[in-house]
Amino acid sequence: MSAPNTGPRPTAATYQENAHLSGAVRAGAARIGRDPAAFTATVHAAREIVLASLART
Repeated sequence: MSAPNTGPRPTAATYQENAHLSGAVRAGAARIGRDPAAFTATVHAAREIVLASLART
């Protein structure tokens, strides 16, 4: 049995950031499928999104 969630409730901004990251990951996967050399740029873009999200918290 899992422990109850005792963390803060997600805000609308959190859901928006998650959707943005999810879209970026989906787009990145498609880009890497077309051009494996795009991996580095995709990782960099995802890292920027995550860091921006952390900076707002």
